[in-house]
Amino acid sequence: MDIVLLSIPRLSIEVPPLNISQLNSCVKSAGYSSTTIDANIELYHHLTFEEWLEVDDYFQTDLRYTGNDVSHFKRDIKFMEMHDEKLSTLKCRDKYLAFIESIAKRILEYSPEWVGISIFSVNSTLPGIDFCSAILKINPNQKIVLGGMGVSSFGVGTRPNYGEFMKVSGLAKDYISGEGEYAIIELLKTGESPFINPQIEVLDEIPFSDYTDLHLELYPAKDKFFYLTGSRGCVKQCTFCDIQSLWKKFRWRSAENLVAEFKHLYEKYGAKDFYFTDSLINGNTKEFNKFCSLIVEAKNSGELPEDLSFGGQWICRPKSTFSEDHYATASKAGLYNLSIGIESGSDSVLDSMKKSITREDYDFQMEMLDKYGIRCNFLMIIGYPSETEEDFQLTMDMFKDYKKYSDSGTIWGVNLGKTLVILPGAPIGQAPDDFGVHYDEHNNWYNPDIGLTYDVRLKRRLQAQLLLEELGYVIKSTVTTINSLYEIKMRGGYDSIA
Repeated sequence: MDIVLLSIPRLSIEVPPLNISQLNSCVKSAGYSSTTIDANIELYHHLTFEEWLEVDDYFQTDLRYTGNDVSHFKRDIKFMEMHDEKLSTLKCRDKYLAFIESIAKRILEYSPEWVGISIFSVNSTLPGIDFCSAILKINPNQKIVLGGMGVSSFGVGTRPNYGEFMKVSGLAKDYISGEGEYAIIELLKTGESPFINPQIEVLDEIPFSDYTDLHLELYPAKDKFFYLTGSRGCVKQCTFCDIQSLWKKFRWRSAENLVAEFKHLYEKYGAKDFYFTDSLINGNTKEFNKFCSLIVEAKNSGELPEDLSFGGQWICRPKSTFSEDHYATASKAGLYNLSIGIESGSDSVLDSMKKSITREDYDFQMEMLDKYGIRCNFLMIIGYPSETEEDFQLTMDMFKDYKKYSDSGTIWGVNLGKTLVILPGAPIGQAPDDFGVHYDEHNNWYNPDIGLTYDVRLKRRLQAQLLLEELGYVIKSTVTTINSLYEIKMRGGYDSIA
């Protein structure tokens, strides 16, 4: 076997992993041998639900900013000791590690040249250490390559990114930074990942994902539910976001190519529910509208089922660029489940964020979503550097005004986050002085010009929580987020370690 592709926690247990399935098709198309293992879903079925909740909390231990936090504070971070300490607290530790060992043995039965492990996000940091350690304990010479967004998007210990940390620690031979579809072929050809990994210009050339090695019956979704990617990058340059440092250029698949994959997944796997992994599914409004029209045509012709639905991350568009007719067609196509970066109810804050949108635009959007039965999840940022008390109250007023949409089910959840975390690759992280950002003795950021301290941000975050509870909103990730905020405070207020 040339490569075994492994997906590890923490990922959704509803959906088969797109990451390794996409790479699987690329590797096989290039003439190499590969297979896929989804350790995330297998672990879910291996543990009791109570044990799963315990390890899920372990996976979400947030250590991402321990190596390159934007304040430039020099701190001695003993990352492996922190990992070992957290692992030792698991009541089901022995059962968890025994499972990982069994996966490692199964992988090595293929005698693979490489083991490729997908590090999806910061929530794969600790299990990444666990899986690599188990594999190398059995075969110290096994070549492991890491890839995925989590490899290069945050620092660990004194290293600029997780991949470098794992390589220097001896837990991985190499890592792929950036898009992996072509880079993994180069790795198999030469034995090394490309130092410079250019973006893939024509996304239509990437073959459709191959799920044939996965046990699809393990995923609990009622209808066959699949991820797919329609674009990469973003058309926005929001000041709090680091996506421009990861993907310089916005690219998209053609509407025809996307609809062809919808039909392929429906015909082969019975898929009827889809979720886009894009930063925004309506980045190219012209192509998105064309896609919706083609889906409606395929439904009318019987090539796709009438109850097909899809969703993804969405940006609010002004009425002039996304009219009521567009919402109506999107609804007929099956647009249903959106995550929208609302961030704030203050026009002043939205302008400072470079969102290029206003509260009036949000009002039109919500009216349309409610009218055409398209539900959405709000993503909020409480405590942006320019947020005054008046700005915060405008956000609270927005929640009050939108209660009717929560009551109707159009707003199916709100994620309040932990207050703003400054990302090193974001414009705020790259030029904090331009945004009035300073750091206190505990490494928490604050803006002295408007009296915005960490305690003020924390207070506003909790006030928003209480208001939403009072108004009857569904609040996403409440327990995890509140626990993290509490732990930050109890550890002395460190804003960069949870």
